Amino acid sequence: MEELLIPTMFFAFVFYIFLQIYCIVAYKGKWRIAAIIPVPVTILIMVYTAIAASEGSNLFPILMLFSGPMLFLYIVMLSSAHYIYVRNNEN
Repeated sequence: MEELLIPTMFFAFVFYIFLQIYCIVAYKGKWRIAAIIPVPVTILIMVYTAIAASEGSNLFPILMLFSGPMLFLYIVMLSSAHYIYVRNNEN
């Protein structure tokens, strides 16, 4: 079980990036603004990870690994709320 923890955290970040791009492109108005909110933090995390990797740090992905599941959870919750909102306002 423990051997799946790190890959799961990594793929949560990867899936977050793809879902983030989709939400920014597909949503309009307030929903797009809500989707854009975590982008500055994500950019800072990616820059930090790249700098740490280029300097040879063995812990360079740690910030990405710990933030990935939280960012993924945020964008999934936003997507779920958007789906429910659109579904209830189709009339």
